[in-house]
Amino acid sequence: MFARFLERTVVQRVPCQLYDAWTNMRRRCASDLPAYYKWYKAKGITVCAEWDDYETFRKWALANGFRKGLTLDRIDGNGNYEPSNCRWSTRLEQQNNTSHVIRLTLNGVTRTLPEWSRITGMSKETLRTRRSSGWTDEEILTVPKMNGGLRPGFRRGKGRRVERIGA
Repeated sequence: MFARFLERTVVQRVPCQLYDAWTNMRRRCASDLPAYYKWYKAKGITVCAEWDDYETFRKWALANGFRKGLTLDRIDGNGNYEPSNCRWSTRLEQQNNTSHVIRLTLNGVTRTLPEWSRITGMSKETLRTRRSSGWTDEEILTVPKMNGGLRPGFRRGKGRRVERIGA
Protein backbone atom coordinates (compact mmCIF):
# COMPACT_ATOMS: atom_id res chain seq x y z
CA MET A 1 0.00 0.00 0.00
CA PHE A 2 2.74 2.46 0.98
CA ALA A 3 4.75 1.51 -2.13
CA ARG A 4 1.72 2.35 -4.32
CA PHE A 5 1.44 5.72 -2.56
CA LEU A 6 5.11 6.43 -3.20
CA GLU A 7 4.87 5.32 -6.82
CA ARG A 8 1.94 7.64 -7.46
CA THR A 9 3.07 10.69 -5.53
CA VAL A 10 6.84 10.76 -5.30
CA VAL A 11 8.23 8.82 -8.26
CA GLN A 12 5.52 9.72 -10.78
CA ARG A 13 4.85 13.17 -9.27
CA VAL A 14 1.22 13.12 -10.35
CA PRO A 15 -2.05 14.02 -8.66
CA CYS A 16 -3.46 10.73 -7.37
CA GLN A 17 -6.97 11.29 -8.76
CA LEU A 18 -5.72 11.93 -12.29
CA TYR A 19 -3.37 8.95 -12.25
CA ASP A 20 -6.16 6.77 -10.82
CA ALA A 21 -8.52 7.90 -13.61
CA TRP A 22 -5.91 6.89 -16.19
CA THR A 23 -5.18 3.47 -14.66
CA ASN A 24 -8.88 2.72 -14.03
CA MET A 25 -9.78 3.63 -17.63
CA ARG A 26 -7.14 1.23 -18.92
CA ARG A 27 -8.13 -1.50 -16.44
CA ARG A 28 -11.82 -1.33 -17.42
CA CYS A 29 -11.04 -1.77 -21.12
CA ALA A 30 -8.53 -4.61 -20.67
CA SER A 31 -10.22 -6.62 -17.91
CA ASP A 32 -11.91 -9.98 -18.30
CA LEU A 33 -13.59 -9.58 -14.90
CA PRO A 34 -17.39 -9.84 -15.23
CA ALA A 35 -17.90 -6.43 -13.59
CA TYR A 36 -16.08 -4.74 -16.48
CA TYR A 37 -16.08 -7.19 -19.38
CA LYS A 38 -19.67 -6.87 -20.61
CA TRP A 39 -19.60 -3.06 -20.42
CA TYR A 40 -16.21 -2.46 -22.02
CA LYS A 41 -14.18 -5.26 -23.61
CA ALA A 42 -17.20 -7.19 -24.94
CA LYS A 43 -18.45 -3.99 -26.60
CA GLY A 44 -15.04 -3.37 -28.16
CA ILE A 45 -14.38 -0.22 -26.14
CA THR A 46 -10.68 0.62 -26.10
CA VAL A 47 -8.27 3.34 -25.04
CA CYS A 48 -6.70 5.25 -27.94
CA ALA A 49 -3.00 4.54 -28.59
CA GLU A 50 -1.91 8.08 -27.70
CA TRP A 51 -3.31 7.64 -24.17
CA ASP A 52 -1.10 4.60 -23.56
CA ASP A 53 1.37 7.26 -22.44
CA TYR A 54 0.33 8.78 -19.10
CA GLU A 55 1.98 12.15 -19.80
CA THR A 56 -0.03 12.59 -23.00
CA PHE A 57 -3.24 11.77 -21.13
CA ARG A 58 -2.23 14.13 -18.31
CA LYS A 59 -1.62 17.03 -20.71
CA TRP A 60 -5.00 16.43 -22.38
CA ALA A 61 -6.75 16.23 -19.00
CA LEU A 62 -5.26 19.49 -17.69
CA ALA A 63 -6.06 21.30 -20.94
CA ASN A 64 -9.65 19.99 -20.98
CA GLY A 65 -11.07 20.89 -17.61
CA PHE A 66 -9.70 18.31 -15.18
CA ARG A 67 -10.07 19.36 -11.59
CA LYS A 68 -10.45 17.54 -8.31
CA GLY A 69 -13.87 15.95 -7.85
CA LEU A 70 -14.62 15.41 -11.56
CA THR A 71 -14.69 12.03 -13.26
CA LEU A 72 -13.64 10.93 -16.75
CA ASP A 73 -16.78 10.50 -18.86
CA ARG A 74 -17.26 9.17 -22.39
CA ILE A 75 -19.68 11.42 -24.29
CA ASP A 76 -20.87 8.50 -26.42
CA GLY A 77 -21.17 5.54 -24.06
CA ASN A 78 -20.52 3.15 -26.95
CA GLY A 79 -17.42 5.05 -28.10
CA ASN A 80 -13.79 4.62 -27.16
CA TYR A 81 -11.69 6.50 -24.65
CA GLU A 82 -10.16 9.15 -26.90
CA PRO A 83 -9.83 12.95 -26.78
CA SER A 84 -12.83 13.61 -29.04
CA ASN A 85 -15.14 11.38 -26.96
CA CYS A 86 -14.14 12.24 -23.40
CA ARG A 87 -14.79 15.04 -20.95
CA TRP A 88 -14.57 15.73 -17.22
CA SER A 89 -17.98 15.55 -15.52
CA THR A 90 -19.56 15.58 -12.10
CA ARG A 91 -20.86 12.24 -10.83
CA LEU A 92 -24.45 13.41 -11.47
CA GLU A 93 -23.65 14.37 -15.08
CA GLN A 94 -21.97 11.02 -15.59
CA GLN A 95 -24.88 9.09 -14.08
CA ASN A 96 -27.20 10.88 -16.51
CA ASN A 97 -25.02 9.70 -19.42
CA THR A 98 -25.49 5.95 -19.01
CA SER A 99 -27.36 3.64 -21.37
CA HIS A 100 -29.92 2.53 -18.76
CA VAL A 101 -31.09 6.04 -17.84
CA ILE A 102 -34.77 6.71 -18.61
CA ARG A 103 -35.29 9.95 -20.53
CA LEU A 104 -38.64 11.71 -20.81
CA THR A 105 -39.56 14.59 -23.15
CA LEU A 106 -42.11 17.32 -22.51
CA ASN A 107 -42.59 20.30 -24.84
CA GLY A 108 -39.34 19.51 -26.65
CA VAL A 109 -37.30 19.38 -23.41
CA THR A 110 -35.66 16.02 -22.67
CA ARG A 111 -34.42 15.25 -19.17
CA THR A 112 -33.65 12.15 -17.14
CA LEU A 113 -36.27 10.61 -14.89
CA PRO A 114 -34.49 11.77 -11.69
CA GLU A 115 -34.30 15.33 -13.08
CA TRP A 116 -38.03 15.32 -13.89
CA SER A 117 -38.70 13.92 -10.41
CA ARG A 118 -36.96 16.93 -8.84
CA ILE A 119 -38.75 19.37 -11.17
CA THR A 120 -42.27 17.93 -10.80
CA GLY A 121 -42.07 16.93 -7.15
CA MET A 122 -43.31 13.43 -8.03
CA SER A 123 -41.31 10.46 -6.81
CA LYS A 124 -39.05 8.57 -9.19
CA GLU A 125 -41.09 5.45 -8.45
CA THR A 126 -44.33 7.17 -9.54
CA LEU A 127 -42.72 8.26 -12.81
CA ARG A 128 -41.22 4.78 -13.39
CA THR A 129 -44.55 3.06 -12.68
CA ARG A 130 -46.42 5.36 -15.04
CA ARG A 131 -43.89 4.67 -17.77
CA SER A 132 -44.05 0.89 -17.33
CA SER A 133 -47.87 1.14 -17.42
CA GLY A 134 -47.73 2.61 -20.91
CA TRP A 135 -48.38 6.27 -20.18
CA THR A 136 -47.09 8.82 -22.69
CA ASP A 137 -44.29 11.16 -21.58
CA GLU A 138 -46.80 14.02 -21.43
CA GLU A 139 -49.19 12.02 -19.22
CA ILE A 140 -46.35 10.86 -16.99
CA LEU A 141 -45.20 14.42 -16.34
CA THR A 142 -48.43 16.43 -16.32
CA VAL A 143 -51.19 14.29 -14.78
CA PRO A 144 -51.41 15.10 -11.07
CA LYS A 145 -50.93 12.17 -8.73
CA MET A 146 -54.44 11.03 -7.94
CA ASN A 147 -56.85 8.22 -8.76
CA GLY A 148 -54.57 5.74 -7.01
CA GLY A 149 -51.84 6.34 -9.58
CA LEU A 150 -53.93 4.95 -12.43
CA ARG A 151 -53.85 6.18 -16.00
CA PRO A 152 -56.57 8.74 -16.80
CA GLY A 153 -59.82 6.99 -17.76
CA PHE A 154 -59.23 3.95 -15.55
CA ARG A 155 -60.27 2.97 -12.02
CA ARG A 156 -59.95 0.06 -9.65
CA GLY A 157 -62.92 -2.28 -9.78
CA LYS A 158 -63.86 -5.25 -7.64
CA GLY A 159 -60.88 -7.11 -6.26
CA ARG A 160 -58.68 -4.09 -7.05
CA ARG A 161 -58.83 -5.05 -10.75
CA VAL A 162 -58.08 -2.15 -13.12
CA GLU A 163 -60.96 -1.33 -15.47
CA ARG A 164 -61.73 1.35 -18.02
CA ILE A 165 -64.24 3.97 -16.82
CA GLY A 166 -67.47 3.73 -18.83
CA ALA A 167 -66.79 0.21 -20.12
